[in-house]
Amino acid sequence: MKTKKKLFSILKKMPVSIAGPLFRKRVLLNDDSTKDIEFKIADTKDELEQAYKLVYKVYAKENIIKSTQESLRLKLVNANPHTTVFIAKKENRVIMTMSLYPDSALGLPIDQLYKKEVNKLRNQGRYIAEVGAFASAIAYRKNNQTLPFLMNKIMHTYAAEYLKIDDLLIAVNKKHVWVYKNLLLFKQIGKEKYYADKDICQYPLIPLRLALETSRDRYRKAYKNYPSHNNLFHFFFHKNNTNISLPNERRPYYIWSKELLSYFFEEKTNLLQQAPQLIKEHILSLHLQINELKSFSA
Repeated sequence: MKTKKKLFSILKKMPVSIAGPLFRKRVLLNDDSTKDIEFKIADTKDELEQAYKLVYKVYAKENIIKSTQESLRLKLVNANPHTTVFIAKKENRVIMTMSLYPDSALGLPIDQLYKKEVNKLRNQGRYIAEVGAFASAIAYRKNNQTLPFLMNKIMHTYAAEYLKIDDLLIAVNKKHVWVYKNLLLFKQIGKEKYYADKDICQYPLIPLRLALETSRDRYRKAYKNYPSHNNLFHFFFHKNNTNISLPNERRPYYIWSKELLSYFFEEKTNLLQQAPQLIKEHILSLHLQINELKSFSA
C-alpha cells in the first residue's frame, strides 16, 4: 500500500503528457452507483439552504475555512442572478453541490488572487465563469468516481449551452490539481498562491482554465479509443444521463424571488447590509431587470 501511494505521489508530479494517459485509464464510470441520485439546479429555499450548509460543513471540517456561528457558506457573488448552484439529491437530501459564478460587475472570487490573469481574458472579450463551492457528504466522497463526474457534466453543459460561457476558471487546492489537469483537461494560468482572507485557512491554490470552444475536441483527442467506462469524451458529450435534469429552454435559468433574496442575503446573512451602496443597487437592478422585483428594498 505504501508503495502504491508513493508511486501515485510521483505520478501526480509528472507532466500531463506522461501522467495523463495513465490516470485516464483509471477512470471508472458506473451508472449503477448513481441511478437513484438526481442532478439538478437548486431552485428552492430548502435545496439552496442544504447546499450552502453542506459547503460550510465540509469546508470547516477540512480546515478550508475557519468555523463561525453562521452555518451557511455563501458570498455576495451568490446574489448575481446568473450564479447557479448545482446539486445531487438522494431522497430529498443534498449530498453534493457545486456552484458556477458567471462574471459580472461584482467580479469573481478568483479575482482576489489572480485578477491580472483573469483580466487578460476579460480584455479579450471572453465571457468567463468561475467554478467553486464544490462539496460532498462524507459517505459519498470515496470509491465513486461517477458522482463527481456527473456533477461536472451538468455544470459543463449548463455553462456551455445555457450561459454561452467561453472559459471556465477554478482556483484548485494544490493536492487536487492532478484531477483537473489530467482528467478534466484544465490548463494552469498562474502561479501557486495562498488566500489571505480572515475566514479562510492558509492552503496553496493553483488557477486553472478550460476554454469551452475547444474542450470537445480536446476531450475527443485525449480519450480517443478508450472504452466507455474510461471515456469522459463519450460521457460528457454523447451519453444520455437520465438522472440529470436541466430546463428545456437553453437560456439562463432564473430562480429568485423577493422572499428568497431577503431570506439568504438579509435574514440568514448580512451580506447585503455589509455591501457598499453602489453594489447593493447594482445587484437589485439586475434582479429588477429580469423579474421586475420592484417591491424589494435593501
